[in-house]
Amino acid sequence: MPKLAIVPDDTPNAFVFGRTAKGATLAVHEGLLKQLNKEEIRGVIGHELSHIKHKDFLIMTALSAIPLIAYMVARLSFEAVRFARPSKKGKGAAAVYAALAAAAVIGYVVYIITLLCVMRTSRLREHYADAYSAYVTGTPEA
Repeated sequence: MPKLAIVPDDTPNAFVFGRTAKGATLAVHEGLLKQLNKEEIRGVIGHELSHIKHKDFLIMTALSAIPLIAYMVARLSFEAVRFARPSKKGKGAAAVYAALAAAAVIGYVVYIITLLCVMRTSRLREHYADAYSAYVTGTPEA
C-alpha cells in the first residue's frame, strides 16, 4: 500500500508521486474529501491506485524526458546557427552551418511529434486508470 498524504487545500484533487511503486505516495486534498461522497472518493482512490499499480507516474516521467531532450538539442542547435554565420572561409564552415540548421529543424520536429505522443499516452493512461477504478470498485458510474 502507498503512503497516504492529506493536503490541506480546498481544491478537489488527488495525485500520486514517488520514485518507485513501493515508495509511492497518494496525496488527497481536503477539498476532495469534503466535496465528494464516499462512493466518488473510492472511485478517485481506485483511479490513483491504478496509476501506482501500472507505474504510470514512472512511465510518464521517463517519456516526458524525450521531448525535453529533443527541445534542448533543437534550441542549442538554433542558438549555434545564430552565432555561426557561414563565411567565405571554405566549404567546411558552410557544411557545419548547414548541419546545425538541419539539427535545429529536425530537433523541433522531433520535439513536436514526441510531445504529442506523450500527451496521447497521458490521456490513454488516464483512460486505463478510470477503467481499472471502475473494475476494482465495481461502480463504473462513480
